[in-house]
Amino acid sequence: MTYTYVEADLDDPRHRIAVRDLIDAYARDPMGMGAPLPEDVLDRLIPGLRAHPSCIVFLALAGEEPVGVAVC
Repeated sequence: MTYTYVEADLDDPRHRIAVRDLIDAYARDPMGMGAPLPEDVLDRLIPGLRAHPSCIVFLALAGEEPVGVAVC
């Protein structure tokens, strides 16, 4: 499997969905909150990232499948 890392384009619907889904998956993990993020938090996630002046988001891809996210 080939892994690539790209800066997420928050104008790209595929990247927005991947960021949202991966962050929610992290929250559901026992190492996170162990529960899904509330819908209102998910709704504000991408606009909040866009509004932060120094935010950079990276996606890890296995082939074409998003498998990881880093919000810096």
